[in-house]
Amino acid sequence: VSQSRYAFPAGSQVGAIQIESSYAGTLTQTADLEILSRFSQSGGVFTQSGSPRLVITQIFYRTLSEVALIVDGGEFNGGAGTIDVLGDVRIIGGRFVAPSGTLSFGAHWVHSGGTFEHNMGTVIWTGAQSANYASSLGDTFYNLTINRSNYINLFSNTLTVEGRISLQQGSFTGGDAARIVVQGEWDV
Repeated sequence: VSQSRYAFPAGSQVGAIQIESSYAGTLTQTADLEILSRFSQSGGVFTQSGSPRLVITQIFYRTLSEVALIVDGGEFNGGAGTIDVLGDVRIIGGRFVAPSGTLSFGAHWVHSGGTFEHNMGTVIWTGAQSANYASSLGDTFYNLTINRSNYINLFSNTLTVEGRISLQQGSFTGGDAARIVVQGEWDV
């Protein structure tokens, strides 16, 4: 993104969105949008206004540039919307504010820099393959639902849930230092 204003009709599909580090403006999503490849943000602000749905359908990747949702600068603000990521979420830098509605993703969660804020929303972790929770920063989710047909590897990381964690399907594995801290309720 290099222009100051973009408008997508409701229900649009785009190949990819890449917000460069030199972009200092705000890109606001006001209607449902499907991204067929990936969303990558290095600068500026991306925000949802109202409660639109953002779907990112990139599933398979070979390099970092092919990961479905990457935030390595700027601010990503999910507002009150819904975000469905069929692949990985990677927060490398910048600020990622989850939607107060639902953030779902189907592969790995990697957080190695920047900040993550749960915004009192629900995270739904789905998928069929094994997945990694790689967060040296120890993320805190508000509500977390696990509905996977395979396990999540915590490695030696700590995952904190302030509200309710619901394990519908799947399991966790990890090293001796791996921790799940539940400050609210646990449903199994």
